[in-house]
Amino acid sequence: MLRAIIVLVVFLIFEIVMLPILLILKIVKIKNKKFTKNVLYRLVKVFTNIMLKISGVKLNIDKRNLESNETYLFVSNHQSIFDILFIIKAIDIPIAFIAKKELVYLPVLRLWMKELGCIFIDRKNIKNSINEINNAVDKLKNNNSLVIFPEGTRSVDGNIGKFKPGSFKLAINSEAAVVPITINNAYKILKKGSFKINRGEASIKIGSPVCFIDYGEDNSVEISEKIREEIQKNIIF
Repeated sequence: MLRAIIVLVVFLIFEIVMLPILLILKIVKIKNKKFTKNVLYRLVKVFTNIMLKISGVKLNIDKRNLESNETYLFVSNHQSIFDILFIIKAIDIPIAFIAKKELVYLPVLRLWMKELGCIFIDRKNIKNSINEINNAVDKLKNNNSLVIFPEGTRSVDGNIGKFKPGSFKLAINSEAAVVPITINNAYKILKKGSFKINRGEASIKIGSPVCFIDYGEDNSVEISEKIREEIQKNIIF
């Protein structure tokens, strides 16, 4: 529990330090949005490394080289809040997350997530969900890579839940390549519903991009099953 308290304190310090930096970058963004996003992402990666170190987590990374000028829709299984840190550490190109709207209520976290281009979905509001999904398609079409967790919730035992096929309409409508991500043992680091952070080892595998340009919205279930199978085969128990 002491480790969790230390992590919380570091997170609060990060929020305080990041606030003036965010305000400065917000001004700079008017002139150079790409520069601002790159700087902000580098800062977030530094914070991520610090958080993993003080949490006592060793992350093994297996990844493919991704083209910096390409746009990707990263699709990952979901085991823990630490998944976000793992993905940021593993991926060098700037990314943004499609997340549930509850994260909006964390002040500075909300600011930097918005600056990175993150999208917040209100799953109880159908109209909001549709608008934000369309927003996500536009971002992908404008060369902004996104990360999505199609299970919609965290696994309590490492098993992959059912994927929501609607998530893959993003790839179909934007023609962005889909990159499968497999995360292992994150649920052992921080279990769902718990505040205790356990020291340990986890792994993340970034797969090869898969294109679905010739597919239509009617094929979203088929794409969902293909990507789920690709992720599933790399799950380790």
